[in-house]
Amino acid sequence: MGQISGVDAALITSIAGVAVANISYVGPTSAATIGLGGGGGGGKLYTVSSFDPSRAACIFGPSSPTQTLYYNSGDNIFYLDASFRAPFLGDGSFYYNATDNGWAQIGNNGSLLDSAPC
Repeated sequence: MGQISGVDAALITSIAGVAVANISYVGPTSAATIGLGGGGGGGKLYTVSSFDPSRAACIFGPSSPTQTLYYNSGDNIFYLDASFRAPFLGDGSFYYNATDNGWAQIGNNGSLLDSAPC
């Protein structure tokens, strides 16, 4: 695997369509390690239950069951699988993001409508 040099990691917002929140160290790794297929990872935990309004997601979400969703920034859609083949069909409500302590409003086709930290 090659190395990247002379790149400001703070400017990287996505890798192969997968949103990247923060890169503080880039070292030897594989696509599977960063959630680009071949072994998992890269997903974030969202509640199985939806809430309305967003404030309810922040209040009740932390104690709710979660599932892993994968966000493809390339098409602005949440998926149930890391290969981006099975969209998560929301209902326009708000889902708690347990990984980042925030919420996301997910549409009925899996699209990200809005999001914010709790």
